Amino acid sequence: MKFNLFFSAAAFLFAWGSVLCNDSAENNLLQNGSFEKSDTVPTGWFRENNGAEGESGITRETAFEGKNAFKLVHRSEDRNWLRISQLGKIKPQTRYKFTAAVRTTTPYWIEFYQFDSTGKLLKALTLARGDSTADRWLPVEQAFITEKDACSMKLSMISPARGVVFYDAANLREVHDKIREVTTVFIPDVPFQLDGQLEEAFWKEIPFTENFSLLGAQKDFVVRTQAKICADSRGFRIGFYCEEPLVSRMLANAEEDSIAVYHDDCVEVFMDLRNKGEGYFHFIGNSLGRKGGEQYPGARLVCDWFDYGSGTAPVN
Repeated sequence: MKFNLFFSAAAFLFAWGSVLCNDSAENNLLQNGSFEKSDTVPTGWFRENNGAEGESGITRETAFEGKNAFKLVHRSEDRNWLRISQLGKIKPQTRYKFTAAVRTTTPYWIEFYQFDSTGKLLKALTLARGDSTADRWLPVEQAFITEKDACSMKLSMISPARGVVFYDAANLREVHDKIREVTTVFIPDVPFQLDGQLEEAFWKEIPFTENFSLLGAQKDFVVRTQAKICADSRGFRIGFYCEEPLVSRMLANAEEDSIAVYHDDCVEVFMDLRNKGEGYFHFIGNSLGRKGGEQYPGARLVCDWFDYGSGTAPVN
């Protein structure tokens, strides 16, 4: 099936320079992230307390993987916290991915602190935070790029309020992205239709970008997706060709344009205008031509992008 999108904000002409395919290293930079070593304070970690009453330690009451998890019991009514933390070395301006699992009926919070060579705090980044996981294990993950002068870090898994929080399977690894440069073809301002056909003459002159990888894995997709990218003075045009062996099972339930379109089977485009890993614009289109979008914190608006003519066409 074919699918095309049009983003008519001219500022986006400079946003797309490469396609990232994730190829993650397997080495966990955290010591004893699964808490399987030690029966008291886990090896590699240390406790912190800013005045809250309670206790913490290894438990076998529940675990996301293996036999052990770490349990924080917060007994205070105030807003003081308990936490378990670990120090380590990091590289500047390097992409990392953090994953873990949390189980609780009360608030949880995971924070990542970056320091320079003098010990000065450069940035505190919230990797995960919520009010509850409904007493079930919830996997959490966050990818980020470290600051320019960062050389050391502290990772803290926190109980910020009264209650019990379990943490397990903490993993921090450097992500090695295979970056394929993509040439954006600039074309004359010619009329075109958002019809999902990709039959206009200019589309035929543009090569497909393909061989996408599954995010977070070291393998290619079995079912192929291809994309064509071009631009004129009004903005980007991106055409997709998506192989789909189970068309009858495709989801397309969105009744209006909104961010909820991502619940359907859809195509998505992420644009990091500043190329700093601090934020992005997110565009979505489903097989019925419904569209949605959002601005993730850190990105800065350079135009009224969503109401400025963005659109998608139904699949054919």
